[in-house]
Order: sequence, then structure tokens, then C-alpha cells
Amino acid sequence: MQTNKSGIDFIINSKSKKILIEVKTDTQSSITGNIFIETVSNDKTGAIGWLHKSRADYVAYLVGEYFLLIDLPKLRGFILNNGGNLRERSCNNDGYK
Repeated sequence: MQTNKSGIDFIINSKSKKILIEVKTDTQSSITGNIFIETVSNDKTGAIGWLHKSRADYVAYLVGEYFLLIDLPKLRGFILNNGGNLRERSCNNDGYK
């Protein structure tokens, strides 16, 4: 296992393939019971969020004391097919959302 500066936090090399993992944490998730999926990184610049730009195969999401391993391509497909049924929220940052 190794870390990488390209947004991929771990690379697991098996005999048959390389698995790329990006790790996410969110303190609000353990309070609200919701996980937050970044579709837009910066509303001022229009930068896309990790859902669309990550090259990871999986997102490892730490929620409180639980660790969720999510298949990123399947998550993208789910969001594309069900996005209208999901709640959209913005997070305030310094000068952007």
C-alpha cells in the first residue's frame, strides 16, 4: 500500500489489478446521519467536486466510528440516475460555497 499526491490516498496492488482509494471524512455526517457527496467544489469558479473528478475506484468514507467503502463508479451512476430524488445542500466556506 502507498500514498499518492494526486487525490488518491491509497493504491492497493493485487496480482490481478491496481485498486485506487480516496479517503473522505465529515464530522457533520455522524451528527446528521447523512453523507455529503461533493458535486461542485467551488461555486464561484465552477470547479467540479470529487464525485466527478476523482479517479478512485472506491471512496473510503469515515462517519463517526464507522468506515464505509463505496464503489465510486456505482455511486456516480446512482447519483446520475437518482439525483432528482436526493437533497442538495451547500456548505459555506470563506468566500465560496
